[in-house]
Amino acid sequence: MTLSLEAASSRWTVTASSAIVPPRFYRTDDYALVNLAADWQITEEVDLLVGARNIFDENYFLTDGFPEEGRSFYLNLRARL
Repeated sequence: MTLSLEAASSRWTVTASSAIVPPRFYRTDDYALVNLAADWQITEEVDLLVGARNIFDENYFLTDGFPEEGRSFYLNLRARL
């Protein structure tokens, strides 16, 4: 099991719309994401990895007008030949 925290302070971005003249620069909010992953070795040759990113569904964006992905889940299968 791996629990991780991804954190970033505020940063500068610019308005995405070309209709806003002159463009406005402003600071985004800071954010913290909690992620969790678990890895199981099924056999000597096969591993299964399951995980969740942004567990608490933090609403954040890095670029004006483009919100980042909310909570997401993944499942990976790795085979060694």
